[in-house]
Amino acid sequence: TPAPVIAKIADAMKQVIDTPEFSAKAEQQGGTAVYLGPEAFGKFTAEELERWGKIIREAGITTD
Repeated sequence: TPAPVIAKIADAMKQVIDTPEFSAKAEQQGGTAVYLGPEAFGKFTAEELERWGKIIREAGITTD
């Protein structure tokens, strides 16, 4: 995805996450609203894919 597109999406996400309504809804569901930014979110996603991929492979989980 081109950097300008990522920046535009990230800015829109930050605007939403920073609203009191979004934070309240996240807390209501037991979470916390946190804006990571494109680089940190990419790192988080890669780490989660690795972590859960390992668990799935070790458990022998398939899509069948």
